[in-house]
Amino acid sequence: KPVFQHKINATDVAYLIVNSTVEYVFALQISHLLWFAPLVVRAPTSLSLLNGPLAFWMLLVVDDMLYAPLHRAMHLQAVYRWVHKHHHRNTFPARGYIDAANEHPVEQIAALCLHWVAVHVVAHTAGGGGAGRPRQRASL
Repeated sequence: KPVFQHKINATDVAYLIVNSTVEYVFALQISHLLWFAPLVVRAPTSLSLLNGPLAFWMLLVVDDMLYAPLHRAMHLQAVYRWVHKHHHRNTFPARGYIDAANEHPVEQIAALCLHWVAVHVVAHTAGGGGAGRPRQRASL
């Protein structure tokens, strides 16, 4: 049985343009957060097992814990028809980014918001200025 791969149409192109723009803005925001946030350790001498490899592992776990219920909610009949169905049209994702980002913009924004929350949760629990450490005020 030959593999079916749907043709890219105008809706796909529109979603890809919107999602690429949203991802670009998100990448700028997350880069700014990681570079300037006092909760994120950047000095090599301040890195430890907790705020290095363990924080990275926690980020993956927290992100999945947040995303799994969102993805399940996307399968509710009211949401699936209008938002998530577009994602499931793709049955053979072999075109790289074109297939990966070809989802409804609402789904894209919801997922990126959860990534943002996951970064904050991990930064507050395992980051350099997180759990148990008082925040320092900037001097004027």
